Amino acid sequence: MRIKSEFCFLLLFVYILIYGVPCSSQNIIEYTINRNIRGIDSLLKADPSCVHQTDERGASALHYAAWFGDTISAELLLKNGAKIDHQDNTSSTPLVWAVYNRKDIMSEFLLNHDADIKWHDRGSNNLLHLATSYGMTHLMELFLEKGMKVNEGNKYSVTPLHIAASINSAVMARALLNHGADPSLVCSSGKNAFHCATDYESDSVLMILKSIMKEPGEIKFPDLYGEYLGMKIPDTIPELFAPGLLITPFFIHGQIAFSENLEEMVWSDNAQPVTRIWYLRMEDGKWTVPAPMPFSEDFYSAAPYFSADGKRLYFYSTRPEKPGGDTLRTIWYVERENDSWSQPVRVSVPGWESKFIGFPSFSKKGNLFFYSNDQENNLGFCDVYISEFKNGSFSKPENPGVFVNSPSEDLEPAISPDENYMVFSSTRQDNIQNNIELYVSFKKPDGSWTPATNLGSTVNRGRTWRPYITPDGRFLFYNSDHTGIYEYFWVSTDIIKNLRQKYFTE
Repeated sequence: MRIKSEFCFLLLFVYILIYGVPCSSQNIIEYTINRNIRGIDSLLKADPSCVHQTDERGASALHYAAWFGDTISAELLLKNGAKIDHQDNTSSTPLVWAVYNRKDIMSEFLLNHDADIKWHDRGSNNLLHLATSYGMTHLMELFLEKGMKVNEGNKYSVTPLHIAASINSAVMARALLNHGADPSLVCSSGKNAFHCATDYESDSVLMILKSIMKEPGEIKFPDLYGEYLGMKIPDTIPELFAPGLLITPFFIHGQIAFSENLEEMVWSDNAQPVTRIWYLRMEDGKWTVPAPMPFSEDFYSAAPYFSADGKRLYFYSTRPEKPGGDTLRTIWYVERENDSWSQPVRVSVPGWESKFIGFPSFSKKGNLFFYSNDQENNLGFCDVYISEFKNGSFSKPENPGVFVNSPSEDLEPAISPDENYMVFSSTRQDNIQNNIELYVSFKKPDGSWTPATNLGSTVNRGRTWRPYITPDGRFLFYNSDHTGIYEYFWVSTDIIKNLRQKYFTE
């Protein structure tokens, strides 16, 4: 279960490699990153108090030793008084850093030095959840021996056994069951471990569960009726969409999408070992139980998007075009075949056959909007691009220019159905929180785009990205982590109409 914190830790590592460590660290953190034992020892002898120094993230040298799995530096730091349970700005200890970076030996080293295991992230995941999701069997067993509660659920009642069942780890499932894991417990989407194993075709775990469960029980997914799953319709104040109902048991990943008639919904989760696309539809006025799309089970698949006529489902995926071929990071589609879907077909975009094309969005005209970091004329690290649909094929993509793209990252455009505006995520410097946030750019009568406008603090709370505009143009969906995990929020597009009116009347 790759939750949002893993992505944040990856960004942290990239930041360190590019920019180094802030000067306030006075080199002990830099020495630790470089595994300069002599340098660390020299600094500690000159000034023993430097062992407690932290950087702008609140992390100590021991955090970095834990991240890189450097037990030699960690031993030296601990002998000189480093606090083993010091928390950084996100309340994460060195042990948490070690687990996030899958450092088994370091994690065990810290446990042997009595590191505290009473930690939860903002989504109520504990260290047992993390170790299970990362397949760290030995560490999971150590946590169980330390007395961690085997049946403790996270924010949406996902237990470690749900996770082990979904990743088909028979070894972990047996260990959890031997420590008293209850296979009948259900998460917020109404599924127990047996249901999770069934969804992910985890045959090894299914054999174990069948031997101990007389009946798997019914999925306790709630009865949902009406458009948008019958959820409360939001106004210009964003609302959480279907909280807990889309847990698979992994958290969401990528944008949500609806068919033109609003009777089908797709999204992707953050499953291990590959992200998958999930689907539900309305039958006789009632929404079905969520199920995974069969074509997404073997390769990373995310960011689904229905064509306007509903005959195709586009999505981003990393997969070869032919068995044994090179892996392509691009957009694919499947075609509807009665009640099933075809095999994936690569979308042909002129000049971009081997380039990265990410997270598609389509207007009713069929024009394609996407982002890429694989083009020489990028204005920033990632840029938004537009490919017009003409005579049954896509044209060579064009960069909409400096009013949309910036020297930073500009990602995941969501085009309105009438193509009058696009919403996209960006890390540009004028954002509100020094984070990734949503912006809007309006299309002028001459076809050019207005300077991007931040959607404001009502929408941009925490890491906010992966927007989607519904086919009826009424709502903006997006991902945000300000509740502690990534969840879908939605809001009336009146907030965008108000910004448009303000922009064109000033």
